[in-house]
Formats: sequence, C-alpha cells, structure tokens
Amino acid sequence: MELSPTEARDALAVVAATEERSRAFRFYRCSSPHLILWGAIWVIGYTIDGLAPIVWIQLSWLALVVAGMIGGTRLQPRDDARSARIYTVTWVSAVLFYVAVIAVMHPTRLIQFEAFPALCLALLYAGFGIVRGSAYLWVGGALFALTLAGYFLLPGTIYPFFMAACGGGGLICSGIWLGRN
Repeated sequence: MELSPTEARDALAVVAATEERSRAFRFYRCSSPHLILWGAIWVIGYTIDGLAPIVWIQLSWLALVVAGMIGGTRLQPRDDARSARIYTVTWVSAVLFYVAVIAVMHPTRLIQFEAFPALCLALLYAGFGIVRGSAYLWVGGALFALTLAGYFLLPGTIYPFFMAACGGGGLICSGIWLGRN
C-alpha cells in the first residue's frame, strides 16, 4: 500500500497533534501536585490574613512561601534537574517581582496586598497556558476573575476568607482536575 503525499502529510499532522496532547497531559500530571501544594498554602495564608495582626500575616506568608518553594522542588522528578531549575527560577522571579512592585507602588490597604499576588499568579498560569498547556489558561482566567470579583464586591474583612476558599480551594480543585487528565 502506497500513501499519497496528502495522506502522508495528514498522518504526520495527526502524530504531531497526538504528541502535543501527550506532552500537555504529562505537564498537567506533573504540575498537579504543585497546584495542590500552593492551594493548601493559600488556604492557610489567607485564613491567617483574616484572623491575625499584620506582623503575623507578614511572617506567616514569608514562611509559607519559603516552605512552598522548598516543597515544590521536592515534588519534581529526581531525574529532571532542568524542571527543578525552571521551577525554582520561575518562583524566585515571581517573588522578586512581587516584592519590587510592592516597594515601588506602596499599597496602602491590606486588601491590595492580598489581591496582588493572586493577580500575579493568574498571569503566571496564563503564561503556562500559552506555552505549556491550554488548561492553565482556564486556571489563570478563573483565578483572575475570582480575585477581581472578590476585591471589588466584598468587604476587606471577608476578602481573605474568600481567597482562602475560592483561590486556595480553586487551586486544589484545579490540581485534582489536571492530575486526572
């Protein structure tokens, strides 16, 4: 049996599409535990935001971010040093960006400090969606929409609990969803 050039091109296109889907699903499975880890960190951190004085909020978030970065590097496959490096550079860059913007912009209300990292993370996940797998566009878009909706529609005293439930819970649910793909 001989294939025509058109049939061969179509068959190669199907193979390429299958490889792309396989790569995306593998990325989803590998990144799923990270979403669950950071979702749990958000639940803890935003709950502390709603209950504790400002000094404890700052210290707890610092400890949680460091724990998340260390924990995230432990979730990487042991034989994939490049992924661990990319993960570490991505999160260190995100944290440095967050600190730099806070230093330059000087937010005056706690709710601004609470919304900004969620918006940064939504952008980061949207970038992952563009580069690595389109499901992350949905995760980033949902996080972005929920963060802004809560910011503009809820009082500041309720917002941290909203972010713990919707932001942290949403990341955990997204991690479970992506892990099943």
